[in-house]
Amino acid sequence: MLKKRIITAAILIPLVIYAVLYLPVPFFVFLTGCIVLGAAWEWSNLMAVKHPLARFGYLLLIACILYWSLLLPIVAVPYLLTLTVVWWSLAGGMVALYPRASAWWGSSRLVRGLMGIVVLVPCWITLNLIRTQQNGIFDIFILFALIWGADT
Repeated sequence: MLKKRIITAAILIPLVIYAVLYLPVPFFVFLTGCIVLGAAWEWSNLMAVKHPLARFGYLLLIACILYWSLLLPIVAVPYLLTLTVVWWSLAGGMVALYPRASAWWGSSRLVRGLMGIVVLVPCWITLNLIRTQQNGIFDIFILFALIWGADT
């Protein structure tokens, strides 16, 4: 297992570094959108959706929301991110109360699907917003180092 993780990292890290450093913003947005859609496909599996058409339906929903979020005025982004902080605070509470409080969300595909939306979409918006800032590339590398460090 460790060997596969090392090989995967050896392949992906240079590609990620290249994408962050050299891709123009529109291509970076498209690439990260594709990655989020891959995550949405996996999230539909976490929702216990087995039928491929239903999984594609969830993927299409996420794709439409990602597209719609591109049309948001920049002044709306802080409000969206504030709601995201509220969501993550609630999610922290759900983790603290697990498994006692999992009955209301554990058996509902709809709730788990909404959870996927509030996890994946703000992540995509924020990553692309950071990328467009003056020191965004540096900030993304710091963020990746923190995440990759925590994941090891």
